[in-house]
Amino acid sequence: MKIKIPHLERRTRRDGGGRVIWHSFYWCPSAPLRRAGWKSLALGKDPDAAARMAIRQNADVARSCGPTTGTVADTIAAYRQDDEYPKVAATIRSYEQNLAQIERWAGTRQLAALAPKDVKGLKRALAATPYKANAICGMLRILYSFAIRDGLHPGPNPAASFRRITVQPRHQVWEPEHEAALARAALERNRPSLWIAMALSLYAGQRQTDCLKLEWQQYDCHRLAVRQSKTGVNVSIPVLGPLKRLLDVADHGTACIVTNEATGRPYAPDAFRHEIGALIEGIGLKGQLQYRDGRRTAVVRMHQAGLAIEEISGFTGHKIEACREIVETYLPHGRRITDAGIAKLESYYNKLEVPSAVPGPA
Repeated sequence: MKIKIPHLERRTRRDGGGRVIWHSFYWCPSAPLRRAGWKSLALGKDPDAAARMAIRQNADVARSCGPTTGTVADTIAAYRQDDEYPKVAATIRSYEQNLAQIERWAGTRQLAALAPKDVKGLKRALAATPYKANAICGMLRILYSFAIRDGLHPGPNPAASFRRITVQPRHQVWEPEHEAALARAALERNRPSLWIAMALSLYAGQRQTDCLKLEWQQYDCHRLAVRQSKTGVNVSIPVLGPLKRLLDVADHGTACIVTNEATGRPYAPDAFRHEIGALIEGIGLKGQLQYRDGRRTAVVRMHQAGLAIEEISGFTGHKIEACREIVETYLPHGRRITDAGIAKLESYYNKLEVPSAVPGPA
């Protein structure tokens, strides 16, 4: 669901032939705000940076309107201004989606009016979408923790005892035949960029956000230098196998490695999700595989190739426990006992000077 940030507008500059030259973002106050002295602000061309600045500006406006009335909406506005509000663009988008849902649900209600039974009712209402239910109720708990910490609410936190809905982790992985089908479909549609993006996920193990932002200058024909947007971790990724062959013959004339052929610009996240989703649906894998399964596939393949969990973590930027959880979820314990492992164990047993527990033939 796309969340609109109040007063944030995108303007387009076109050349004489009607082609888009660039987009730029502005914070545009309403007529009442203009009469109160608020002026338009240019926010630049980066959509993530513009969203952050628009949110801050809206919080300034809300704060200038006088003391808060103790409603959930007022608390959300105060929280957006807090130093601990996230700074990473992808996290901001997630928080904004969840806060917008909370504001629609209970924005006009007083903080003190919500009780644990209300949170339970909210979770029950969203039970059909458990990931969404967990995210929104978890966001509500964070919001109340902020309000208690800053003296906006005496407590207790009605979401403190919220229990997450148990969701079975995804274990789907891409198989080579799936890759081949997607690559063919992308080329048939004249969208090789979609296959490049998929290969970056499968063979570099990176998140969608980072794959879409990669620039050619980050690739030295041997490694990709990536500063992961979610964690801030710097990783140097060796480019091997199909990914290297693909990147070495790709068009290097654009700034970004993954460039939308229709616009000549990087993909907007929502546009990319729509395009790759349609491509996956077109090869008959809707409901079976998703783009995000590529990163999991990379972890599983590295483990099958013999890399240790710590080595995989250094490659993908996952936490070590996250890598271990992926491997534990996907691979049954018996299948992880490789021939090499059996050979090592047999060699070890043969060296033990332990008498056999089973007597030999008489």
